[in-house]
Amino acid sequence: MNSTFKIGTWEAVATLGCISLIPILLTIPTYDAESFGTATFAHNIYSAITTIIVISILLRLYKGFENMDALDIVKYGAGNVAFVTCGVILIFYLYTLCVLTFSEFTQNLQNVIFPDAPQEYVGILFGIAIIISLYLGIRGIFRTASLIAPLIGFAFLMMFIILFKDVDLTNFTPVFGNGIDNFWAQGLNRIGRFEGVFYFLLISPYVKSQPKIAYLSFLQTSLLVLPTIFLLIGIIPYPTIIENYFPIFELTRLISLGRFIQRVDSIFILLWILATFVYMSLTIHFLILYVQKVFKLKYSKRLIPLFTMNIIALSTIFVNYEVTIKIRNFLFVYITPYILCILPMLFLMIARIKRRVQCNKLIKQNSLS
Repeated sequence: MNSTFKIGTWEAVATLGCISLIPILLTIPTYDAESFGTATFAHNIYSAITTIIVISILLRLYKGFENMDALDIVKYGAGNVAFVTCGVILIFYLYTLCVLTFSEFTQNLQNVIFPDAPQEYVGILFGIAIIISLYLGIRGIFRTASLIAPLIGFAFLMMFIILFKDVDLTNFTPVFGNGIDNFWAQGLNRIGRFEGVFYFLLISPYVKSQPKIAYLSFLQTSLLVLPTIFLLIGIIPYPTIIENYFPIFELTRLISLGRFIQRVDSIFILLWILATFVYMSLTIHFLILYVQKVFKLKYSKRLIPLFTMNIIALSTIFVNYEVTIKIRNFLFVYITPYILCILPMLFLMIARIKRRVQCNKLIKQNSLS
């Protein structure tokens, strides 16, 4: 992926939307409900407000650095040592994210569709598709997402329209759920719900309008997250919801349109598989890209099968589904905010200070001459 490659606005927004779908479908609803109880929906609104504030600050700091990704800014602002250190942290984060996501995905897929198939077989078949997509190039990943996103949007809209009548508003009381102190204190560290939106930090050099893509992606993700959580809490009351680790699937099984159109959950499974394909392909692409950049490797395509199959192999270590999603939830709550928000914000400030010092020095030199 070179600097001349440009991603269209719709392709970028659609891709970030597909990436954002994965946490919504899997980890987030159950653990949100466990933490906030009946206040889960209200807290998602609170987190959405927090997220848009953080995105606005990052975009404000990003002015003048639009042609750099997160690691380029670290190198410019803090030097090579910080660049390598942050690069290794980002690589490890993306790698862990891939392993946990893939493990959770294959275990859910095995439970829902292939109960008799070993997890390894399911993983290998999916891994082959990812390897092919990575060899064909990143452009295909973005184009695939641009085709999937409208289908996902339409499916979620239909789900909301059909199931809205089953919502019980008493499930949202008491408003502050498990406590008002817990509600307000857990704002920033829950922005992992919008993890996909922060991928704009990675694709920044390859888009025409960074603010436009970031804000549209946030809007698209919010239109997926908030109505879905509203349905979940309104239909599956607390504490029943915390007993289900794949609540969206259970929600789709409630959909029926007359006597002849039932079991539409199969459509949602197909969209979930396609969205996971986009998520894994893009994340592994950036993982390999940053390995190449940090360690100054000449060829990166040779790493595609190595990293993909290694991720598949490690994902099979997590045979206990409950342990897998607990680790993934820990990552979202306690690691993601620092990797995607705090560190970029810190190094953007350093880069802006350095640029201002350089500009002042240049002005002084010109005035003396």
